Amino acid sequence: MNKILPGKRILKKTLKIFFGIIGGLALLSILLSLTLLIPSVQTYVTGKVTDKLSKKTKSRIDVGGVHIAFPKTVRLSGIFAEDYTGDTLIYCKELNIDVALLPLIRKRVQIDHLGISGLKVNLLRMPGEDLFNYSSILAAFADGQPKEKEEKESAPWDLGFEEIELENIKADFRDHRDSTFLQLDLGLFLVEARQADIMEMKFDLEKITISRASFSMVMPDEKQSQSLETDSASTVFPEVSLKAMMADNISFKLQMGRDNLALDALLKKAEIRPDVIDLNQGDIFINDVLIDGATISYRMNAHETQPEDTLPTVSDFTFGNFAWNILLKHVDIKNTAYKMDLNKEPRLPDAMDYMHLDFKDFNV
Repeated sequence: MNKILPGKRILKKTLKIFFGIIGGLALLSILLSLTLLIPSVQTYVTGKVTDKLSKKTKSRIDVGGVHIAFPKTVRLSGIFAEDYTGDTLIYCKELNIDVALLPLIRKRVQIDHLGISGLKVNLLRMPGEDLFNYSSILAAFADGQPKEKEEKESAPWDLGFEEIELENIKADFRDHRDSTFLQLDLGLFLVEARQADIMEMKFDLEKITISRASFSMVMPDEKQSQSLETDSASTVFPEVSLKAMMADNISFKLQMGRDNLALDALLKKAEIRPDVIDLNQGDIFINDVLIDGATISYRMNAHETQPEDTLPTVSDFTFGNFAWNILLKHVDIKNTAYKMDLNKEPRLPDAMDYMHLDFKDFNV
């Protein structure tokens, strides 16, 4: 009869305990993952998180529903956050995230699909105030304590995406102190990427689609002489390549002052196929530009109460000096209308009036 030596018996018992602990932890992890598939558990965990965020920001934050489809899909619905006045800051009808599993092993979060629908954002600053209605939330997450540098820094995580889809997005920016108002109504914004690295700011995009979008901007007179200067030497733009951009039913409105300057543009359909996009060098080379159905109206008024030497000119409305090199290889413009009225200039009924133009149904 073979006897088990004491050392071997201890080793066998140690291995049995070790693998028993490992197996127990693995089983616990599986059970925890499975419990997250239970709707009541998902709701409980989400409630705990939103309660903590509400206390931290001193603002109400709610999530109406959550659905986790193990192992990589998360869907949130009815996301709500209020501002310090109690009004709606953000509301999102639905948010869907689909994350690839295998890249997680290489410390990379690869978003296969990010979908946001029914998003409403209201940003507000009242007259005489310095802070916006979202400032308190930003302050709550700001870390005022300097972090000590770790002796050994861990490798950073990478973040990328394959597809981002935004539907029915509404944003309202109202700055009553500076009399600046912006509104965005976006039907569809879809970005399809061959490869995208957010941390490295490198984006190799297949296609961008914009549909049913309107953007309006109202700015005061005193903004006229303030150009938006940029320090090109210190600004680093992302590396972008794009195969195609599609757009349809796009409108843009700009108004400055007491209707001193008004620009309206409507685009029915457009397709752009770039060749080179180098934002850091300021080079944009485009192979094809196809526009079908564009209407542009430009108007500059003169008020009777304004002296002649204070009337606005085109150069007063500047937004900086950008040294871009833009090359268009092929342009096809159809069914386009253009109208310009510089009302401070007299009309010339018997000559070519370049200050009052009105073209319709012309092609280029």
